[in-house]
Amino acid sequence: MLCLTLLRLTFFTSRLNNQVPKYISWKCGPDGWAVDAMLADWTSLDRMYAFPPFSLLPAVFQKMDREKVDILVVLPLWRTQSWWPHMLLDLVDTPVVLDHHKQILRHPQYPDVQHPLFPKTKLLACLLSGNASKSKAFRASLPLSSSLPGDQRQGSRMKLFSENGYNFVIENKSIACVPLSQRF
Repeated sequence: MLCLTLLRLTFFTSRLNNQVPKYISWKCGPDGWAVDAMLADWTSLDRMYAFPPFSLLPAVFQKMDREKVDILVVLPLWRTQSWWPHMLLDLVDTPVVLDHHKQILRHPQYPDVQHPLFPKTKLLACLLSGNASKSKAFRASLPLSSSLPGDQRQGSRMKLFSENGYNFVIENKSIACVPLSQRF
């Protein structure tokens, strides 16, 4: 997993909230390396990080796939969204569950105002790749899921199942997310 300190370029940010010196803004703004991350050429860039508006996630995934690049994306844990299976197929490392605190979703100009999605939205940091062979290699390294989609969970005296919703299955492979506090 890429550490934030190793990242060189952020997308969909501004001078108010960028985390690294070089950034591409979503809209026109001062000090950005470029404007409109969706129009920029990503193929010559590396160590990219994006926390896009949630409505742009499908477009980000399409661009990543088209340009065959790797990118660390922060996104909501929304398994019912149409883009969720696509994201799971593009994973190249274990997703990291970001700590849930008031400051994680806030506007830099209004730090005291809580984001309306904060109480119910959990965020993941996912290293994704538009290179299908990298994604397939990651999935090959995952353990097989012990149940088929739609099956009832077997009763057990041992706590084998996640009760927090941070385990997912794609192509009969189990993906268990890791909390940020356990990752680093």
